[in-house]
Order: sequence, then structure tokens, then C-alpha cells
Amino acid sequence: MVDLTDNTCTCTRFQLESFSCEHTVAVAMYRGFTARKLCSLYYTTESWRTAYAETVFHLSNETDWEIPEHILPFNDLLPPAIEPRGPRRPNTSRIPSTREFLQPRRCGRCRAIGHTRQLCTSQIPLNDN
Repeated sequence: MVDLTDNTCTCTRFQLESFSCEHTVAVAMYRGFTARKLCSLYYTTESWRTAYAETVFHLSNETDWEIPEHILPFNDLLPPAIEPRGPRRPNTSRIPSTREFLQPRRCGRCRAIGHTRQLCTSQIPLNDN
């Protein structure tokens, strides 16, 4: 939903950045005026030129910098020591899903839970009587 009188749109991009989204451009074209009027003044060429109009001074050589004494201990930070990896692929352990659980083993011969047919020790009758 686009309302060009209030410069509002349901699109969050237009609300946060004040930059014309495709919805506002379509409505502006339908109403017969340019979508540039809906953009914030910060996106104009003139505002960019005034933002960078002043001189930006380059940094001098790093050896010429004057560093205060209380910052010198922190200036020599090194990355943490990391042990080199071995020649083979690293072991990864799989993290089970929240609904995943181990199925209990059921014997195919006696239908008991806790062992398989190969390790079944229960006696099986020869007759069904």
C-alpha cells in the first residue's frame, strides 16, 4: 500500500531509508511525476558534494606517528597462536536433531527389545501348541 501524500509505504525500505522502492516508483509514474521528489535530500548530488567538499588529509608514514605512553602496551597485539592442523581431515561429530533419538533394538526371533537375532539366547519352541 503506497500513500504518496504522506510519503509512506508498507515497504520498510522506503520507511527506513527514504529511498524510493519499486512500489513508490510505480505509483509516481502512474500519477505522472518523478520519483526523485520522494527521495530524501541526502541522496541528491549536491548533498554528496557538500559532504566531501572539505579536504581530506592523508595520514603520514606510520613510523612518524606520535603514540601516547599509555597506549604503547596495547599497540603490539598479535593474533592468537594456532596449532597447525594435521594432514588428514578433521573429525566432525554430528549434532542430532531435537526430535531424533536412537531406535531400540528388537530381536527378529523372540521380538524382545535390547538385542538382535544374532545374539538371541532365548529358546524357541518347535511346535506352536
